[in-house]
Amino acid sequence: MNISITCRHEYKTNEVKNYAQEKVKKLGKFYKNITKIEIVMDMEKDQHSADALISVTRGTRLVGSVQHEDPLAAIDLVIDKMERQLVRFKERLKDHRGGRRGSEQILDDVGADQSDFDDADGDD
Repeated sequence: MNISITCRHEYKTNEVKNYAQEKVKKLGKFYKNITKIEIVMDMEKDQHSADALISVTRGTRLVGSVQHEDPLAAIDLVIDKMERQLVRFKERLKDHRGGRRGSEQILDDVGADQSDFDDADGDD
């Protein structure tokens, strides 16, 4: 997992970078196949913004952005947002993997059997 933390516009780099580094490492427990994490900190007027970009396998990118008055709170909020996105992404992968497809699943949900439809050809 490649981690990149960037602070723009003469930002308080050491404290914020170290804090962000600690928080970002915890994202690995939500999804194992993270290839790259980028965090960009910026300050406009009195608002601190934290932008996160997470690249996972198969070229999928998850993006989050948060603005807050406190830079450490902005990091916490964007990390929380990315945790939720990773969990949803992982659930989507599990839901679409394996199992029966299409009409077989629908027939089971309805409680019907394929033979119920084979007899309905009109060959009575």
